Amino acid sequence: MRKIAVVLLLSGAASLLAAPAFAACGASVPMGHAVTWFQIPDAGRVSASAYQLTSPTTVHTGLLDIACEQFDVALNCLFNPNDLGDQIVTIETDWGNAGIIGCPVVGTPPDPQRIVIVVQGTDGSGAALSVQGDQGYIMEYAHPSPDCSSFSPLVAAAGKPTLVTFDGTNLMMQCHPVPLFTDCDPGSCGEVAGVCTDAFTNASITGSVYEKVAPCGTDPGTNRGSWTLRSTNPANGTANIPVTRPATDMCLYVGCTSRLGAGQTESGAVTGYIQIAGALAPSARALDVRAAQAQGNVQVIWRTESEFELAGFNILAHGSKGTVKVNDLLIAPKGNGSGYTEMVSMGSLKGAKSISVEAVLTNGGPSNITGPIDIGK
Repeated sequence: MRKIAVVLLLSGAASLLAAPAFAACGASVPMGHAVTWFQIPDAGRVSASAYQLTSPTTVHTGLLDIACEQFDVALNCLFNPNDLGDQIVTIETDWGNAGIIGCPVVGTPPDPQRIVIVVQGTDGSGAALSVQGDQGYIMEYAHPSPDCSSFSPLVAAAGKPTLVTFDGTNLMMQCHPVPLFTDCDPGSCGEVAGVCTDAFTNASITGSVYEKVAPCGTDPGTNRGSWTLRSTNPANGTANIPVTRPATDMCLYVGCTSRLGAGQTESGAVTGYIQIAGALAPSARALDVRAAQAQGNVQVIWRTESEFELAGFNILAHGSKGTVKVNDLLIAPKGNGSGYTEMVSMGSLKGAKSISVEAVLTNGGPSNITGPIDIGK
């Protein structure tokens, strides 16, 4: 009865996701959310890729954009209830869509095949989801739910590699396994509905290291078939490799895969990456910085164009006793072309008459400081 209830609940969504032309599948095979979502930073385009677990390089969604960051009828994003920047991201697509490679429905058991979706937010956090096909690929089966009628979102966690050192030639970084949610997990809707038939586990460990040159600050496309292998399963996920920084305004992306399930199958998508700016790439910095008193505080406003290699921002106050940092924690990046507004208490300024905004870079190089800017009244 639980399974029937879920299918009835989501069948309307599946019909709306159906493809008008069926490409490799020859028929519509909807894949998506209907009533819940990933909770993941979405200040810009979120990277997402889906693939068949057993054929990751021959059955996948290619460069197709399958993630919806906001409601948009023109993009067939119909089940994301809110706007860009609210950390609500849904998957909405169909394996029959043009641009998708192969089909996970092969007509022979086990059928449909298990698929995996890898999602990475604009802050580098990520998550992976895996379901078997049942009336299409219904994402809700992998979500926590006591009754398959109320659902919890899947919360992204650290997936972006940690840059340890980079001297311009040699790079050391620490890979992190992506969190994996499945329709076989205890407490999932899939367990309640009884759709898990292969006892798939949510085990996730670090995989291999790949690189790719692509425009800076964009989604480089995470299907690993378009990346170049640099290191196979480095011990403890720690990679130490020589790299060549692009001589152009492009970026070098260096990413890690994860090995998923009890069989430790390598993910068909890069599950986290960092980017290294080319020699001619613009550096991240605060632009159009303004500061003015507002309701007993000081409101500091700025914007960005480029944010690659940006770790975050500091606000610096300049006074007769020198320069002090007024924020306790780095102000987190939002993504290229973002706007920032921060309220600073008058007390923390310690009588300063001007401020600067410091852009701290992930490559360990000198910070980019914009200012000082006089505080207006």
